[in-house]
Amino acid sequence: MFFGYVQKLKRENEMLKKCLEIWMQEVKRTNIESLRAPQKSMPLATYVNSSGFPEVDTTLF
Repeated sequence: MFFGYVQKLKRENEMLKKCLEIWMQEVKRTNIESLRAPQKSMPLATYVNSSGFPEVDTTLF
């Protein structure tokens, strides 16, 4: 019975290793694609108006 439990853990470990490899490849691919994509400019300054909503200070553009 102990041998079967160890075999089960080994199979699970191998499956998790494969999942990790796939996940790491996806992360690398996503990072490479994000470097190639045009970067969106972020507003330099924002403030909250009297209604409580954030607004961009367009005087900086």
